[in-house]
Amino acid sequence: MLQTISATLWSFFGLGNNPLPDIPYASCFPTLGILSEKWSHDFYSTSMGALFNAAVEEGMSWTLIGGVPLVYLRDPALIRQMFVKNAESISRCGTQTRGPFGTGKRIVRNALITADGDVARNWHADMTRGFHNRPAMEGFHLKLISIATAHVQRLRDVEYGDNLQSLLQDYAMDAVWCLGLGLENASQCTREWHEPFAQYVQMAASMSYPLHHTVMNQMCGRKFEEPDYYENNLHERIENCILQLLEANSDLLNPEAVKTPEQMNFLQRISHETGGSAAQPITMDVLAHARQIFSHGFPAPTLLLVWALRELSLHPKVRQKLREEIQGSDWHNRRELQLLSQLPYLNAVVNELLRLHPPIPTTARAIDRPFSMQTKSGASFVIPVEARVAVSLAMLHQDPHVWGEDASQFRPERWDGLHPNTMEGECKYLPFLTGSRRCPCTGFVLQQVKVFLAMLLTEVELEVTNASAVEKRLGPVSEPTKPLTFTVSPIKTDSNGYVEH
Repeated sequence: MLQTISATLWSFFGLGNNPLPDIPYASCFPTLGILSEKWSHDFYSTSMGALFNAAVEEGMSWTLIGGVPLVYLRDPALIRQMFVKNAESISRCGTQTRGPFGTGKRIVRNALITADGDVARNWHADMTRGFHNRPAMEGFHLKLISIATAHVQRLRDVEYGDNLQSLLQDYAMDAVWCLGLGLENASQCTREWHEPFAQYVQMAASMSYPLHHTVMNQMCGRKFEEPDYYENNLHERIENCILQLLEANSDLLNPEAVKTPEQMNFLQRISHETGGSAAQPITMDVLAHARQIFSHGFPAPTLLLVWALRELSLHPKVRQKLREEIQGSDWHNRRELQLLSQLPYLNAVVNELLRLHPPIPTTARAIDRPFSMQTKSGASFVIPVEARVAVSLAMLHQDPHVWGEDASQFRPERWDGLHPNTMEGECKYLPFLTGSRRCPCTGFVLQQVKVFLAMLLTEVELEVTNASAVEKRLGPVSEPTKPLTFTVSPIKTDSNGYVEH
């Protein structure tokens, strides 16, 4: 029945209007963006799979989402054409907030995730300096170890539980707000954030919400780009959460409290650089960066650790090899970031986690200016302004044409001789995207995951007891289909402190 409905809609929308005749068309999915949210969610992985399969010959395919052309890129060379060579012709929000991130922009307003142009470049540079560059990461390393140690001890104390993700999220929340604001117990101050954050993710990533938004604004006589009632309401709730946290910790934000910028936390330094004072430390840039931390500061490390602990429970030999490397390393005795970064098997495990479980499995862009591309067979075409472009990172990372027949298997050894930066440059491996809009917090996310795994594996034995029953749900993020249950027990060591086998 759904195929009949979709085919009818394709006939209606596509009659006399096929903007991409030389690209394979994946039929049966114009209903996306029109059907209820439940149906859209059910179709998410199905539609991506159909587009992925249709793109096998030409490296790309397309479909309609409520009458809007969606171009899907599978071939890494074509992905590079789009996201690197034509980066100035695409954007996240598009004109009048009609792009893939448009709903998020109307909710969050000004933040890096919704910015374009010079503003985006400046804020991206700020975040890169604070959450990726080596000096900032080295300066925070011992503090992050302290935070990880406290959360490993918390796991040791609880001994077992039925929601591991919740505990890992607390670690990620404490880590990001400690670096961002100097606040070490943010997870205890932000419990009321969970519901508005979940609603933000649901609305911002919804394929059907833009249609609801259109109808509501037309009924109220508003332009499309104006926030509707629900977007305004959620914006106010999120803004209140952020402002309450900043105002309650204004002493940590005060740019006049320390003498040099090098001693400041991230938001304190932004306040110092953008005209903040002891009386008014919250500048517009401070608020914009705080919104970014709210919306994207903790999901990636949380989910990476969720999948890490599941995979290590399913692969005990990998876990044991990793534990032995960490325990026998110089980092185990001398806690320096450079030493941790030089552990080859830890790097391979984390690279493989990011390959199989990219936290954000799909990315999409609006076309701001039409430009030409070529398919794998050499057919030239122009992508029109009204189109959208999407890439499934989850499917790219498991494409057997790129990664071999064992692409779906967790095998850290595949990274012997492979360098993630090289694979990223070829657009074969994009957990943090690439080019000018590459995630500016890559260094921090990697350090969070590596430090937590290193502290956990040398202190306790954590077993995800339902690991084999947990699968992945592809949506806005790579979530598990059910909560992870777990047990924690001490590891046995010999007189020298090494793990007994």
